[in-house]
Amino acid sequence: MSHEDVKDKIPAKPSDQCLRLVSFNVNGVKTLKNYYPWNERPGYDEALTFMKADIITFQELKLQRNDIDTSIANPIDYLSFITIPQKRKGYSGVGIFVRKPTSDCSDIMRKALTVEKVEEGITGYLHLKKAQKSYRDCIDDERYEDLCIGGYPDLDNSVEGRHIDSEGRCILIEVGIGLVIIAVYCPANSGSTEEGEEFRLSFLQCLFERARNLLALGKQVVILGDINVSPDLIDSDESISDGLTAGKIKKPYDPANFEKENKDQVTAFKTSTKARKLLNAYLYDTSGMGARHDGKVLHDVTREIQGRKLKMYSVWNTQKNNRPMNIGSRIDLFLATTDIARSALESDIWPFLYGSDHCPIFCDFDLSNQHLSSLIERSHYNSRCSCKHLQAKHYYCLGNDRSIASFFKKPEKTDPLSGTDGFKFAYSKKRKDTEVTRMKHDLSSSSELGYRSRKHLKRSQQNLSAFLSVKRVRSFPSQKEPPCEKKLIVSQEAVSSLFVAESESDTESESNYAISNITEQNPRRKNTISAREFNKLLKSSTSMGTPFCYHDEPCVLRTVKKEGSKNFGKKFWCCGRHSRNMSWNLTDQKDGHDHNDPLKRPLDEYECGFFKWVSKI
Repeated sequence: MSHEDVKDKIPAKPSDQCLRLVSFNVNGVKTLKNYYPWNERPGYDEALTFMKADIITFQELKLQRNDIDTSIANPIDYLSFITIPQKRKGYSGVGIFVRKPTSDCSDIMRKALTVEKVEEGITGYLHLKKAQKSYRDCIDDERYEDLCIGGYPDLDNSVEGRHIDSEGRCILIEVGIGLVIIAVYCPANSGSTEEGEEFRLSFLQCLFERARNLLALGKQVVILGDINVSPDLIDSDESISDGLTAGKIKKPYDPANFEKENKDQVTAFKTSTKARKLLNAYLYDTSGMGARHDGKVLHDVTREIQGRKLKMYSVWNTQKNNRPMNIGSRIDLFLATTDIARSALESDIWPFLYGSDHCPIFCDFDLSNQHLSSLIERSHYNSRCSCKHLQAKHYYCLGNDRSIASFFKKPEKTDPLSGTDGFKFAYSKKRKDTEVTRMKHDLSSSSELGYRSRKHLKRSQQNLSAFLSVKRVRSFPSQKEPPCEKKLIVSQEAVSSLFVAESESDTESESNYAISNITEQNPRRKNTISAREFNKLLKSSTSMGTPFCYHDEPCVLRTVKKEGSKNFGKKFWCCGRHSRNMSWNLTDQKDGHDHNDPLKRPLDEYECGFFKWVSKI
């Protein structure tokens, strides 16, 4: 898909009274810039604006305290609220970004974008720094009650509450229309430990209880983020594939009848795990299987709008390259209370946006909907923002331009004499050599005065740069190599001497000359190569001997494991993509092609049929 297609696939908001929410588990926000379209929008402000969203939440920021600077804590067009773990550094982390109202915003949109209250954590046991006591205690204090959202879950153990909120998994904001938005990254218990499962269930219980309590206070709630639980069977590709393999799930002729023909499995899946059972205890059923709605408070907004659409996933296993075959699950959700859910105009996933093993999801709410009119009338709108104490730039003590840590960093020196990249490189190299010579001279002078450093240099220790550097050695007639060949040996030269500026090697022929055509007339010339050519050489050397399949992709190496076979233990190359029968896609292609013949089958997202024994390469 071209870049233009990606940009055009993000729809514009239906009206100026539409509130767009976006959720994206970025799995490390610092790596986001390595993917399109984020690499063409280096600032977070541009990335947020690209999705045309009013309120955006990122999960799994994986930031430490020193990583938070003004670029993410103080975007130009957004207010930023960030929570990070207190103990596990560089893990988890949630950020929520709210667009600043502009002069052309409607009154109702201005209210919806006015953040009146903010809280960190779901239990209410974290301390409000301004008051030096928990939110639960502050709500009973006249001085701080206006800063608290309320509706805290039924949890009496303050130690457990602080433990649940210690991993930076939740931020709540209340906006001027009486709407509470809860951005979460729920635990997954990927280690499958008993302690991890207990922590996971406690977090989910507090999350859903608080949504129910806030609804009882007359507020509407939207929970968005990575819930790490698939609500229905059709939201888990792995579960369906396992059921088909075991013969417990039928593959109907009409995909629309999948759930009807597998009613028992669909119903059993809803309570197959404790976390899924807990989620569905609060979630309205949309499968039409006759589930009771007693005690339900939340709607799966995307599922209700998209219906029983199959293969609608938001996360894939990238290590298995499952995304091209769309073998994934849907665990990124919008869970909303009834009134705000009824005002949803559109909600869907954006699988065309990369940057993580997850994809963004979005939801548009119509603020002029009659179901929200009474809520907006009841809300006490305050144009004055009282949440500055939790804005990221203030919470993490960052100024408008520079962070506190930047005042203690040594400023980078710029070279006024460097006009071009090549000259700058050569000049800095020359200056460095001059400084080294001067240091050696100073050291020799000091040794004459009887001074000796207490630091002893070990000649056996070499740094990585010294190990990777090379130099040319002339072959002698007594050696077997021809006189024109050279040898590369380890030398303690700067690794930068291995490369030259791109301007010195613009063409392939010039690069090859720099590598091999070092003549005897100039024996002192360095064996240099451009960084670009070095990367090509490194890439070709690592993939040497690896054939390419019909997709023009590197093959993967497999081993015959069938016991009793005459080829047992032999290795072979094949296409790295999944085979067609590994997906339970109900819409099989009937295009008249012979899919059993790799030379006649059309190239698609599945394996192409390439095969070669290793011995035949």
